[in-house]
Amino acid sequence: MMDTQSLLFAYDLATLDLKGRRFRDAQEKFKELAMQTNSVEAWCGMALSKYGLIMEDISISEVFYCFDKAQAVSNDENREDILSIIQRSSFECASQLYDIYIKAVLATRSAVSRKNVAMVSAVVGGFSTIYSASNNKTISAIASAGFTALSYDSYLKSHSSAEELKQVQQQVVELIEGIKEQVKLALGDTSDKWLEFEALTEKRQQEVIEALKTDDQRAYEKAVAIKNNAKVQIGESHSIQSNSAPSEQAMAQENQIKLLEEKREELKDPDHPFHLSKESALELFKQRKYNEAIKYANLASSYFNADEELKGIQDKVIKRQARLRLLALVPVWIILTGYIGVTYDIKNIGLTFCLTGIPFLAYSVWKTHQLKTTRATIVELKTKQVTKINR
Repeated sequence: MMDTQSLLFAYDLATLDLKGRRFRDAQEKFKELAMQTNSVEAWCGMALSKYGLIMEDISISEVFYCFDKAQAVSNDENREDILSIIQRSSFECASQLYDIYIKAVLATRSAVSRKNVAMVSAVVGGFSTIYSASNNKTISAIASAGFTALSYDSYLKSHSSAEELKQVQQQVVELIEGIKEQVKLALGDTSDKWLEFEALTEKRQQEVIEALKTDDQRAYEKAVAIKNNAKVQIGESHSIQSNSAPSEQAMAQENQIKLLEEKREELKDPDHPFHLSKESALELFKQRKYNEAIKYANLASSYFNADEELKGIQDKVIKRQARLRLLALVPVWIILTGYIGVTYDIKNIGLTFCLTGIPFLAYSVWKTHQLKTTRATIVELKTKQVTKINR
């Protein structure tokens, strides 16, 4: 049996391992302490250490077995502390798992731009309990170390295959559901702590849903909002002038939204050629086969032209073509400048370059503009087709 000073030193060492995310070492140290002291601190420390290993070989039931043991040896003074640790550590764990889920889902999508792959920060807030205010300094230190240490980033490797990423997603979903069930049992389904935990996890889940929306989904939601707004405006207009017809702009807007909705229904079929064309375009773009990528992107746009990823490919290729065109024209420009300078005996080289460069620059700007307006023309033609059908 260790004396008080040695015991405190042993707790400090275990807490340092927990804070340093050496969860397996921390688990072993807290296990030794639990065997010697059978204390709340040791069992809570072991539970938090096991929480750090749930992506490996530790089950949720093992974590809550330790919490149950902590409650069994607790007294009235620290029982509330244990419930608070269960509540907050479980939310922190679930929140970190949600972050991993977001990254795993986004990593499986073939995206040209990776701006959305940044993890959504896990902000733990809203709990009423202040753990540092606990009278038990040892358990406060262990709890604080556990809350800040929980992280599962290392389980998502940059070279993971699509199949591995899907397995991570499935594992995360099962873990989160398991945590919810165990927390509900531990806190009681009518307790304030459970209701608070449930509300915060629901809010976190909505944040995840929002973070995982594709550009297509956002565009569709925006279109629906515009449509609803247009209906309100048309309704207001009819209430003022019941005999007046909707404006041409409102009709065009309505028809474009109808086209978008019809296309979206059509694209629910996973075998639709749009999906194959889009995936081919994205893959070819990543391989820097730009000419082939733009062909597939244009083909996919012919099926559905409101996809933001395809627009991104088209815009980038257009800019690249413009740069290449300018580079290709430079030798011609220099030769032509020399020829005109010699032929017309122009002494001012700068003036010669300006005179010959303006037509080349104008051609490049015109060609780039022509390519950019192609997509807009397609959209306009399709909208007019739908307008004619509706009329």
